[in-house]
Amino acid sequence: MRKIKEYLSRLKHRLTVLWQAIGYAIKSCRLTWKGQHPKYEILQLAHRLEKGLLNENPKPLWGWEKAERIVALMKVNKEEFSNHTGRGVLKSYIEAKSKSDIAAEREKALAFAKEHPEILEENTAGGVLPLERKDILISDRAAIEHFFNSRHSCRDYQDKIVSQDEVKAAIALALKCPSACNRQVTNCYVYQSQELQTIILTANIRAYDEGEFNDWFVSPSIFAGYLSLSLHLYGIGSCVYRKQLYGHHPYNEKMRKKCNIPNDEMIMLELRFGYYKEKFNVAVSHRHEVDDIISFVKE
Repeated sequence: MRKIKEYLSRLKHRLTVLWQAIGYAIKSCRLTWKGQHPKYEILQLAHRLEKGLLNENPKPLWGWEKAERIVALMKVNKEEFSNHTGRGVLKSYIEAKSKSDIAAEREKALAFAKEHPEILEENTAGGVLPLERKDILISDRAAIEHFFNSRHSCRDYQDKIVSQDEVKAAIALALKCPSACNRQVTNCYVYQSQELQTIILTANIRAYDEGEFNDWFVSPSIFAGYLSLSLHLYGIGSCVYRKQLYGHHPYNEKMRKKCNIPNDEMIMLELRFGYYKEKFNVAVSHRHEVDDIISFVKE
């Protein structure tokens, strides 16, 4: 009898995993079949041009096919942020090409600018940003280390609605997090009531092509890490909750309706938040020592 129970338990576990995998695959495929959204393809291609501009010795005539593709996409794309970004990067790209030692590059840049004069009129920054090491280094490392070490997952908050201005300021800082090819796929839905204050993070699967099928997991996860720290900076405690990614989870569907979340956005993570109390308790959450998880690899 015990062996039968163990067998049935293992079978139930495997069927549950299989059901989750099928459910997730069906939902992902349903969204991915629509193809990559033009606004995300513009951002992806624009960032590839930016990375190319960082190359001190680029290949002759590199990038023009991407530039042509961006122009074509902007004709059908209605989202202004990505169009402004595309034109800003193209402006920087044309200016760089017009200074090339290769005559064909200069001629191509001149012809491209003449054919698309709206690009040179764009005011959105794009291309390469020169920096100096001295301008980005932080001298007070102890304060930053204390800030990181003082952040804990907190579930006990003041009975007070958090200021929208402070939430926006925290999210603005989190926007500085890395994002695959600068596609910035994460959207934040801030829900506030006396019973619950939460930020639901979603990702649009249509930001990616078929070669990046599961990459949509990554950017919102990085964003959540940054956001938990930026909320902490404003005296706002938070706790990250993972969300069920398949099927019709009742809570997800309720919040999707309350927050008017579009169907092509996947609910990825949630940060419940609130102002820290004057005194409160958190879990100890013992962490690894750095030597437990690190391996230095040398040739």
